[in-house]
Amino acid sequence: MLSCSNISHKYNNENVIAFNDVSFKEGSQVLIVGNSGCGKTTILHVLAGLLRPSQGEIFINDQSLYEKKPSEIDSFRGKNIGVVFQVPHFVNSFSVEDNLFLTQELAGLKRNKTRVVEVLEKVKLVHKLKSKIFELSEGQKQRITIARAIINSPKIILADEPTSSLDDASCEDVIELLKDSAEAEKAILIIVTHDQRLKDSFKEIIKM
Repeated sequence: MLSCSNISHKYNNENVIAFNDVSFKEGSQVLIVGNSGCGKTTILHVLAGLLRPSQGEIFINDQSLYEKKPSEIDSFRGKNIGVVFQVPHFVNSFSVEDNLFLTQELAGLKRNKTRVVEVLEKVKLVHKLKSKIFELSEGQKQRITIARAIINSPKIILADEPTSSLDDASCEDVIELLKDSAEAEKAILIIVTHDQRLKDSFKEIIKM
């Protein structure tokens, strides 16, 4: 379970971004919507353990996230939280396989090629296993980003504007892939977006 308590973050001692107290149980699929600049990405980074809030706390399975040391948060995130960033970040000179191996290693896990192949099959890109990242299309990179987010079987999957640059058909494909991946891992899925096309795909919607 993921819960937020009294979360707020202040920029430049002026702009305050606040988030309601809320809890998400295992298997929840949630859409957080709001206009650009309202703080959606900030909240996602707080949930992911990437940005310590000015106030409040995040609890994951009753463990306080921000009471941990920074190195402990990094290790915890690697094993428990998968993040799909709006702009994919890869080592472009590495192959798809090596980027996924790196994700395992950064979480303190051993290389597991069977798991790498498994997640690439889920995103229908196992034939790109040995391809360099720079050889992929933008759509393929988006799918590899999702593969990377789920490779360590996280309890939570967070996605930041995963469909903002996609056409309608690709948008639908990516959302179904995220939902199916989360369901297979029994993970909480939280997507932050201003993309109004996604509203019909989610029952649980939070407005910012």
